[in-house]
Amino acid sequence: IGSPAAQDILAAALPELKPCPFCGNPTAFNLAQSKDRFDNTELQVQCDVCGAKGPSTTAKRYLATDWQLAARAWNNFPSTQILPQ
Repeated sequence: IGSPAAQDILAAALPELKPCPFCGNPTAFNLAQSKDRFDNTELQVQCDVCGAKGPSTTAKRYLATDWQLAARAWNNFPSTQILPQ
């Protein structure tokens, strides 16, 4: 989404993200956006290491609060595997 500077501004407004439930990556995340079949903008957190995407949320006004919903969806995303400690 946008420039690296825009990513940094959005990241500052997001809650702290939990590690990736698939690979355990604790810090490298991307904010991904896409269009659904009805041309609505969907927002997701994506792991930069394994490419896993969290649940998508539909942007209402494309504000920081929409990204906060995407971050909360990522943090509530259940792990499908047990990660090594």
